[in-house]
Amino acid sequence: EYKVGQAIPTGSFSVVSVVQHAMCTVGSSGPQHIQFMIRVGSTNYNSASLAPTTAWGVLANNWDLNPATSATWQTTDLAASSTTFNAGYESIT
Repeated sequence: EYKVGQAIPTGSFSVVSVVQHAMCTVGSSGPQHIQFMIRVGSTNYNSASLAPTTAWGVLANNWDLNPATSATWQTTDLAASSTTFNAGYESIT
């Protein structure tokens, strides 16, 4: 997991989506899938399982809605260096 490093500048902004990208590949003996993860509050939310190929490539996941509220994201949901919002990746079999 990692924390958002930069604060959103002051002003009036809308958040369209939280987007994650990962450059990844899969080996013959390792986990065969990856999930993107968002932590909101103290709860982790995982994306669907995605299957990387054996060649390096980019996988992406868009979180168009806040999974904790099922509502559009607010700038206050994305507090920088916060323990209430983190993002990450998880390898799974």
